Amino acid sequence: MIGSPQKFSRLLAAVLFALCLIGCGGSGSSTPTPTPVVAPNPTISASSSGGLFNQSQQVTLSSNGATIYFTTDGSAPTAGAQRYTGALTLENDTTLKAVAMNGAGQSSSTLTLNFEFDYEAPTDFALKALTGVINNSNAAAFALTIIRGEVNASYSVEINDTDRLTEAVRLSGQISNADGQDLSADLLTLVDGDLTAVLILTDAAGNVSMPFELALTKAASATGVQITGAASVSSGTQIDSDVNESSVINVGNNDFASAQKIFSPGVLGGYVNQPNSGASGNLFASGDDDYFLVSLSAGESILLTISDTAEGQDLDMELYDASRVLVDDSVSTGNTESVQAAASGEFYVRVFAFSGASNYALTLGASSAAFVGGARAESLSSFDAFVPNQVIVELGEKADSAMSEMRQSMRLVKGQKLNQPLLMNFDGVEARIAAINRVNKGFSARQNAGMSQRQRTKQETLWAIKALARRSDIARAEPNYWRQPLATPNDPMYVEQWHYPQIRLPDAWDVTTGSPNVTVAVIDTGILSKHPDFAGQLVAGVDMISDAENAGDGDGVDSNPEDAGDKELGDSSSSFHGSHIAGTVAAATNNSVGIAGVAWGSRIMPVRALGRSGGDAFDVIQSIRFAAGLSNVSGNLPTQRADVINLSLGGTGFSQSEADAITAARDAGVVIVAAAGNSGTSEMEYPAAYDGVVSVAATSQTNALASYSNFGATVDVAAPGGDMGEDVNADGFPDGILSTVGSDRDNALTYGYRRYEGTSMAAPHVAGVAALMKAVHADLTPAIFDQMLMEGRISDDLGPEGRDDQFGYGLINAFKAVTTAQQLASGTLQPLPPALVASPGAINFGVVNTQLTLSLTNAGGGDLKISGVSDDADWLIVTASSTNDAGLGSYRISADRSGLAVGKYTANVLFSSSVGELSVPVNLQVSATSFSSSAGVLFALLTDPESEETRFQQRLTNSEDGVYQIDLRDVAPGTYVLVVGSDMDNDNFICDAGEACGAYPTLNDEQLIELTENANFSLDISFDQGRFLSSSVGAESGGNVFEGYRYKSSPKTVE
Repeated sequence: MIGSPQKFSRLLAAVLFALCLIGCGGSGSSTPTPTPVVAPNPTISASSSGGLFNQSQQVTLSSNGATIYFTTDGSAPTAGAQRYTGALTLENDTTLKAVAMNGAGQSSSTLTLNFEFDYEAPTDFALKALTGVINNSNAAAFALTIIRGEVNASYSVEINDTDRLTEAVRLSGQISNADGQDLSADLLTLVDGDLTAVLILTDAAGNVSMPFELALTKAASATGVQITGAASVSSGTQIDSDVNESSVINVGNNDFASAQKIFSPGVLGGYVNQPNSGASGNLFASGDDDYFLVSLSAGESILLTISDTAEGQDLDMELYDASRVLVDDSVSTGNTESVQAAASGEFYVRVFAFSGASNYALTLGASSAAFVGGARAESLSSFDAFVPNQVIVELGEKADSAMSEMRQSMRLVKGQKLNQPLLMNFDGVEARIAAINRVNKGFSARQNAGMSQRQRTKQETLWAIKALARRSDIARAEPNYWRQPLATPNDPMYVEQWHYPQIRLPDAWDVTTGSPNVTVAVIDTGILSKHPDFAGQLVAGVDMISDAENAGDGDGVDSNPEDAGDKELGDSSSSFHGSHIAGTVAAATNNSVGIAGVAWGSRIMPVRALGRSGGDAFDVIQSIRFAAGLSNVSGNLPTQRADVINLSLGGTGFSQSEADAITAARDAGVVIVAAAGNSGTSEMEYPAAYDGVVSVAATSQTNALASYSNFGATVDVAAPGGDMGEDVNADGFPDGILSTVGSDRDNALTYGYRRYEGTSMAAPHVAGVAALMKAVHADLTPAIFDQMLMEGRISDDLGPEGRDDQFGYGLINAFKAVTTAQQLASGTLQPLPPALVASPGAINFGVVNTQLTLSLTNAGGGDLKISGVSDDADWLIVTASSTNDAGLGSYRISADRSGLAVGKYTANVLFSSSVGELSVPVNLQVSATSFSSSAGVLFALLTDPESEETRFQQRLTNSEDGVYQIDLRDVAPGTYVLVVGSDMDNDNFICDAGEACGAYPTLNDEQLIELTENANFSLDISFDQGRFLSSSVGAESGGNVFEGYRYKSSPKTVE
C-alpha cells in the first residue's frame, strides 16, 4: 500500500538529490544549470458543436489562458481577426472559425463549427391516396403517400372516423424520399363511414407544420349504401344566437363545436365584427364569427346580404361539409356573397368580418338563378381557377411609390410599364399576411384547419388582393385567372365537313374565299406549322406563355408559337387544340390535301397562350394586346395587326384587366370571337361573356343546341360545334368537326385530322366568316359586324323568333354575311329575300336506322311560311316535332321497314312554302342479313387510375340497336376509370389505334369514379378515324407507345 502523498514527495526529493550528486561527480559545491519553463500549447473549445436550429444560439468559446480570435464568414482566423470577448449570438446560417494564440506565438488548431437556421415550418406538402375509398381488398394495407415532404423531416399521421368511435390509427417515421414517401396503414379496426387522415411534419430543425387533412371513405362491410337528402321544412325567420345587443344573453356560435343549428329554406338575421369594430356592445371587444350547422340539398345556395358597406365593411362566407372540410367560399367586396352545396348533406356555414362590423341576412335554400347577373359574375372564391400568390395590379397616380413599397414583399413577374397591368407575386405567407393585416389585424389568429395548404394559400391570396385593392395608390387588383381550352376532343376531307354546307359556305365561296391581307389571330395552344394544310397560310406569331414548365418548350415568352403538345388525349397523344381551331379558320384549300378552311384565302396569326395545363389570364391579356398591335410584355408587335381574334378558351372568374384588353383590341378595330363554354349551363364563362365579344354557342347537324353548349343572355350567335354521339347523315362517321391536328403518342410527330366537338369548334366558323366579310368590305368594324348580326343579316334565326338565350341571333350564315358585306361596300344594303334550307340536306337511313331528324330554317330575310309537307313513299312518315307558327323547326323522319323486300329504296320529302318547294332526298336499304348497330365484341374495364391495371372487367358480346349493356357486379368500392373498347388485333389490349374505344364521360376527358354505392354510367364508343399523312423528324426514334388497356390478364371477368 502506498503511503501518504507527503511521505512520497519527501522520498522522491531525496532520491532526486542523490542522483544529482552522482551526476555532478559528487561535488556538492557546483552550481546547477537552470531548467527552462515551457508554456503549454493553446487549446480551444466551444459550448456548442453546431448543427441545425430553429431559434438563435448563444455560443461560448474557451481556452487555457490564450487569446481567442474568430471569424463568422468562413475565412481563416488570424491575429488580425476579431478578438473574442464574450458569448456570441448566432441567428443566421454561420460558419464559425476560431483559434487560440499565446504570447509565445503558439496557436491551437482551428475550431470550425457550422450553424444552420430554419425558422419556417414545412409547407406545400400533401398526403395522397391511390383511392379515396377503403374496402375489403385494401383496408389491411391502405396505401398513402407523402408528397413534397422535406427529407429527414419526421411525420405523424393520424387516421380516424369523424365521430372518433374507434381508436385512431397512427403512423410515424422519418421522410427519406421527397418525391414520395410511401406509407401503409392497417385500417381494419376503423368503422365504415367518413374518415380523416391528418398529417403533421416536423422538420430537422424542430419546426412543426400546420396539419394537412385528407378525406377518406371506408366502405368495407357494405356492397352498396343508400344516400338520401335532407328534408326541407317550411320557411321562417331565424336569428343568430350571439349578436351585439347588450340586453341579449348570447349563446356563442363562434366555432365548429358551438355551431348553431338552423334550417333551410329560411331567412336568418345576424351580426359579426372584427375586434373593437362597430358599436359598443356584447361583441365589441372580442369580435365575432358566426358558425351555423344546416342541412342543404344538392344545388341549394346560401345568399349573404351585408347591411352596410359604406365605410369599408366587408363580410365573407365559407361553407364546410360535415367533416369540416371547406367546400365553397365567397370572399368578394360587394354587399352580397353566395355559396352553394354541390351535394346533399350537413354543412357548416361560417360568416365573418374581413373588416369592420355589420348586420347581415342569410337567405338559405336560394336558387342559383338568383345569382345570374353582375353580382355573381364578379364574385371571388378560392375555388375559382387562378394562380395562387399572384395578382394583376394596375397602379394609381402614385405609381412609383406604390411600386417601391410593394417590392419590399412582392416580386414583379411580368410587365414593364407602370401605366399598364403588372403581374406581381407575393413572396410567401408573410407577404400575404402583411397585406391582409393592413385591413384585418387579427387575421393570423383567426384561421380554420378544414382545408389544404394550397386552398389556404388561394384564400389568403384573395384576401391579400382585396386588401391591395383598398389602397389609394392602386387602381385595381385582381386574381390571375386560369384559362382552359374548351373543346372535348375525340377522333377523325371536304366531303366529310358537313358543317360547311350547314352555314352555306360553298355559296359564300362563289363570292370570296378570303384575302391574304386579312389576318385571323388564333390565341390558343399554338400551331403545328409544318402541317401540310398550313403551307403558305401563316404569318409571324408569338409564344406568350411565360411559365416554361407549362409551356413545355424549355423557355418563356418568345417568337416561336409552335405547339409543344399537352398529352391530353386518352391515347396519350396531344390535342393540338390550336391547330384544330386554325384549320377550321383558314386551312389551305384546293391543294389536294386534307380539308378546307372557312376563309382559306386569309392568313392565320398563331398566338400561343395555353400550355400543358391551360393558361392564365395575364398571358391571355398579353396575347390579345399583341394580336391587336398593342404594347405587350414580349416587347414586339406584329407587322400588321389581326383583323379578327378567335378565343376558343375560357373559364369562370371576371377580370376587369382582361375586359379592358378586349375593349382596347375592339377599339383598335378587331372583331373578337370567343367560345361560349362547354358546361351545358347558363353560367357565364370568360372571355365570351365580356361586352364587345361575339359569344358563340354550338349546334349539332340538326341545328339543335349541342348538349354541352353553354347558353344564356350573353350568347350572340350559334355555329356548328358537332356531336360525337350522333351520325345524322349516316356516313359512318360521328358528327364531329373535322380539322387539322397531329399525333405524338409514340413520340414521333405525325400530321393528320380528327373530329372534335365543342364550342371551341363553333367559334372559328364565326371568326372565319368575319374574315370573309372583311375581305369583301375592308371598312368592316366590330360595331358594324354586331349591327349586322342583330339585324339578322348574317345569321339564320333558330328557336323562338328573334334573339333567344340558346342560339343568340341564330346560326351563322356565310352566304348572307358576304352578301351583306358586298352591299355594305357598295352602299346598296338591301333586305335579303327569304330562303328555305333543310339540314341535313339529305336523309340516309342505311340498313339499320329507323328514325332521323331534319331541321328547317329561313336562311334569308323577311317572312317564310311552310304550307305543306308530303312524301312519295308508303314506308316514309314525316311528323313535326318542334316547330313554330311558320312551320320552321325540327321534323322527325321515320322509316317503316316492315314488309319491305330486300333492296334499295329512294324517296323524297317535299316541303311547300311561301317561297316555293324544297325536296329532300331519302335513301334506305333493306338487307337479307339482319343487321343492328354493333362494334363487335367489346370489353368494359374498371382500371386503377394510378397503375392503369384492370381490376374488374366484362366481355360485351350482344348489342341491341347499337347499345351494349354493362353489368359489372361484386365490384369492390374504390376509385376507378371506366373504359370500353375492342381488341381487333388480339394483342390483349383494347383501344389500340383504329379500335373501338370510349371512356366515361368521354374518351379524352376521363373522370375518376369513386364507387361507394350502386351507380349508372353512359358513354359513347367510336372508332379512331385518324388519318396521318406524313411524319416529321423523330418518326423512327421509338419511344413509349400507348398500347391501350390490358384486359385478358385481369383476374375477374364476367360474360
